[in-house]
Amino acid sequence: MKKYLGLVLVSCMMLSLVACGGSDKTDNDKGSTTAVTTQATTAAAETTTAAATEAQTEAATEVTTAETVSNSIVAYYEDGTSETLVDNGDGTYSTSSGTLYYLGDDGVLRARGASDLYVNK
Repeated sequence: MKKYLGLVLVSCMMLSLVACGGSDKTDNDKGSTTAVTTQATTAAAETTTAAATEAQTEAATEVTTAETVSNSIVAYYEDGTSETLVDNGDGTYSTSSGTLYYLGDDGVLRARGASDLYVNK
């Protein structure tokens, strides 16, 4: 049954490709104008889409930065380098690389497979 369904789907796709094929008329100037217009419209749509995507990315970055500033803490490794952690609201903290830390009773941030972080330098 699956073979027949696959055969039907392949046949439909082949027929759709044949039906969408270009014409062989070379003396039709109107067709070439339409092709150029279609290419120009496609290029304009891609440019507009790219600009909209950039704007959305910038807006998301601004929101993420604002959230990071208000819900973040700075912790330190043993060598003194700092790491900014984002409070997840459930007692866990995330680094920019995605490591999930929890705050122990002794004030040390711990994660499996990662080095400890200290709240005080």
